[in-house]
Amino acid sequence: MGKQPEDQKKRVRVRDPEQKKADIIDAAARLFAQKGVAATTMREIASESGAGLGLVTYHFKDKNDILSAVMLDKVVAEMGTVLAAEYNHSGNSKERLERLFSAYAEIETDNPLLMILALRGLLRLVEGEENPMIDVFMERLNAITKIVEDGMAAGEFKDIRPEFFSTLFLATLMMQPVANLVAGRYPGQAVVQMSNEDNLRLFKDVILNGIEKD
Repeated sequence: MGKQPEDQKKRVRVRDPEQKKADIIDAAARLFAQKGVAATTMREIASESGAGLGLVTYHFKDKNDILSAVMLDKVVAEMGTVLAAEYNHSGNSKERLERLFSAYAEIETDNPLLMILALRGLLRLVEGEENPMIDVFMERLNAITKIVEDGMAAGEFKDIRPEFFSTLFLATLMMQPVANLVAGRYPGQAVVQMSNEDNLRLFKDVILNGIEKD
């Protein structure tokens, strides 16, 4: 068998470390979602990823460094549809909020692992720990608040506290994965599985209709 050309060997050497780093991030994402950040060890991440512990510590200084990479890699990568909905000003404010809610709901369906990570991120706030996605989270709250403020200025919505509504918006989104987790763990109990359609209908009929002016 002939020797590989030098330029091809260089490409392999450059690409492989990046692939290993991506494997570490993917493995950490699975473990963080399953066990939580505190219960996951660097050795477990190394084992799950197929990389040695030395390679993990070469790429990441500690577990929080890996968490930051996981959140940025997994969360920001899925923000495209949400950002597009935020910047889409067609229609009235109610239609804009419905469109934005639907964009978030699609992410919940397409990437359930991401939603588990988001819930884990909220738990870190409860524990007083650093959340690397807090800036992204606050930007999303501000975007929702601005749409509500536009609706109030246009006379579409009642005089409410827009910042409270933005928190309710995201809490309603989070209700779906929480309900499905509980329903899966305790089948036949009071909590049942919730679909995107169920959640969107609740958002429109109860929350949006509740803030519209008569």
